[in-house]
Amino acid sequence: MGGQRLLYTAIMLFTFCFISCTGTPPAFPPVEHAQPESFILDHRDPLSVVEAVLYAADTGDIDVMCNLCDPRLLNDEKTEDLCFIADEDIPKFRKEFRGASIAGEIEYEYEYAYVTLSSTERSEEIKFVLVKRYGNWYLYEIE
Repeated sequence: MGGQRLLYTAIMLFTFCFISCTGTPPAFPPVEHAQPESFILDHRDPLSVVEAVLYAADTGDIDVMCNLCDPRLLNDEKTEDLCFIADEDIPKFRKEFRGASIAGEIEYEYEYAYVTLSSTERSEEIKFVLVKRYGNWYLYEIE
């Protein structure tokens, strides 16, 4: 038993000395990858949730849409279709929301927030209803 411990200690000591004597490996220059800018979603702010929809419409980065719906899945059908948008519906979504902007102030009522959008593509305004769950805001309905 004592021989194994001595052998183990000798191997560890040799390894330590070998690594420390050889120095550190040469630093490789950092590889720069072109990272597309992405939307940083802040669920604590209802405006950020709605701005994620506008960002997706403007840029085509639909991946930001997957975390916008109510985690209890109590959305209306329009909102659910928006959060889990099918590939064939993306061009229609982009046309409908591209260039839209937030109109007016957020209205709050209990755990609901109301955000109105105006769009050059539509004559009427679009109103998003958001619900606060677990301290975060999610899309709930589209009126």
